[in-house]
Amino acid sequence: ANRTGASVRSKLNDLFAAENVPWVCYGDFSGFKLLTNYSGPRPTSGPNNIDDGFIPYGGDFAKLDAKPDPKLRHAFRQALLLNGIDLPGLAGMANASHTDDDVAQTIDAFRGVIGLLREEGLCT
Repeated sequence: ANRTGASVRSKLNDLFAAENVPWVCYGDFSGFKLLTNYSGPRPTSGPNNIDDGFIPYGGDFAKLDAKPDPKLRHAFRQALLLNGIDLPGLAGMANASHTDDDVAQTIDAFRGVIGLLREEGLCT
């Protein structure tokens, strides 16, 4: 589960960089959290797609706890559902039953989310 969580974080950050969206994914163990409107350095990935313990904004709780735009958050969840993934917010967790195919499906869903949000003018 921890390897899968790290893989999701790494692959999402690679996607965000490739799509040039100001989002970042971080977390520990099997969990992942998303920040929108991120303006800091992007994390680097270590060997075997494992992240390096990256924490945005140097762990500044005021920035990490900043509430995202409610319209973006709602549209984000709806777009994820349209792409076959359900997250209750801007965070999730992998478990031992998640496979590499599940990770690929998640990354593809996020790619679709970015496209839909761009169409709506909610993602630059």
